[in-house]
Amino acid sequence: MIGQASACWLDFTGIYREQKSEQYYMDLGTVRGTCGYCDETAAAVLRQRLLPCPLRLPAFLDNGNYHYLSLFRMEQLTEPFQLLLFDHHPDCMPAALSPSLLSCGSWVYHALRSMPLLSSVTMFGPNAAQLEEAVSYIPEQERRDLMPRIRLAAADTSFLPASSLPAFYSIDKDILSADELKTNWDQGDLSADGLLQLLTACRTQLPTAGCDICGEPEPDADTADMEKSRGINRRLLEWSALV
Repeated sequence: MIGQASACWLDFTGIYREQKSEQYYMDLGTVRGTCGYCDETAAAVLRQRLLPCPLRLPAFLDNGNYHYLSLFRMEQLTEPFQLLLFDHHPDCMPAALSPSLLSCGSWVYHALRSMPLLSSVTMFGPNAAQLEEAVSYIPEQERRDLMPRIRLAAADTSFLPASSLPAFYSIDKDILSADELKTNWDQGDLSADGLLQLLTACRTQLPTAGCDICGEPEPDADTADMEKSRGINRRLLEWSALV
């Protein structure tokens, strides 16, 4: 177990059961309409459940199916900020079922549309082809309005920020190579060392508005992958304690 009140643990699949004694552990497995897509009823419940979780603490969001929780966290910010997204996917493709439906693959699109305090999104992980495909599903005029606020960045320490505004860090561990750990989504090729170096390079240039982490393995993953994931979580907690 990691230290008391070191983070918020948002548990849909049972992946964080060893954190149950933590002050901000939340068992969300009984909330329906949450896996991959988040319906309006679930969104209202989750927004309320997340309110006690301080933005000063990093939040662990379970696996990538629940990455849309970042949107609810960012909605609590009261000053202008920028989003730094560390993810193998751009997460800005409107949901196929309905553009208004919030999903793990559309939450950045919803954030850009609905959050005037969000100045820009810098994406580490997706390539230009992935981004082009995702935004091709956005209506043309809206796409023209949103694209100037999105930028791709190389996943290395050469990062130059879009502005000096505080950064909200949203980290999906599927940006990592499957050699580092196996998540429940297709993955990038970054090493854990590389990710931590990149995060540290960003941190030295910008104040921090908040941080969350997703990308856990499947609940029935083997012991080795569970241990790898916990080890990376510990390293990310150590990094977040410095921001």
